[in-house]
Amino acid sequence: DEEWKKVVKEKGQDIGRPGKDFYKNDAQRAALKVTKAAGEQIKKVKVVKPDVNLKMLAGDAKFWIAILAIISIGFALISAPDMSAYSSANESIYI
Repeated sequence: DEEWKKVVKEKGQDIGRPGKDFYKNDAQRAALKVTKAAGEQIKKVKVVKPDVNLKMLAGDAKFWIAILAIISIGFALISAPDMSAYSSANESIYI
């Protein structure tokens, strides 16, 4: 405010203060204040990554069953015969 008083003395009283009409009401000023406070709080938040201990998983039976199931399904998909070659022929396949 002291700087503005110096400007008014030098240039006269007819100068309007810049930024006077930038925020039109108290609600907009309050919203800006809340936005700034929320931004500061977000900057303070630290993301904590969960600590996954592989040694703990190695002792869990569900983990090994899931690994075996994934491997089994993978091998089944890889070793499945290519049926597109048989579908082009009009012959049925009997084993």
